Amino acid sequence: MVDLAPRPIELSEREFDRLLESGGASVLGRVELRRGRLVQMAPEYLPHGRLKTWIFKKLEAAIAAAGAPLVVDIEVSVRFAGRFRPLPDLTVWDGGPLKGPIPGEKARICVEIADESLADDIGPKRLEYAETGLLEYWVLDVNARALHQFWDLHEGDYRRRHIVRAGETLTSATATPLTLLFDPPTLP
Repeated sequence: MVDLAPRPIELSEREFDRLLESGGASVLGRVELRRGRLVQMAPEYLPHGRLKTWIFKKLEAAIAAAGAPLVVDIEVSVRFAGRFRPLPDLTVWDGGPLKGPIPGEKARICVEIADESLADDIGPKRLEYAETGLLEYWVLDVNARALHQFWDLHEGDYRRRHIVRAGETLTSATATPLTLLFDPPTLP
């Protein structure tokens, strides 16, 4: 019997980079490399988009207020060593002139906005970020209006996790003195 089930597309990090550099994103859309597999990202709907815009503005203001030498970018691929090339919703990083993806060693915080993807973002995807050595990872839970903050790397995972609720202060554990009031808008 012939197995007709779809098979994931396996790529090396070099093949993935070449694919995107040669214009592959215009055909494939928003894609990530996860454990060497090409993953197409789900469409983005209003709650996700509005909270992404909201936290982007909050982070920009917090960076400016702190006078921190950081920048925040929306949906820019991050090139970590290995077979993980995420497309985080937001990345707080050291900045600098460059072309192409953000170098993983310059990323300070990656933020994922989760509605349908919460289980993946706080589970397998969290582990992928931790394995790269990313010092801090945030997941904004659209439905609960809460933010999961992960930090303190140890043996391929984060030892510390804090859930910030609406009305509380969010302080980066690793990119100090980055602090903001976590007051996400209520969505209809």
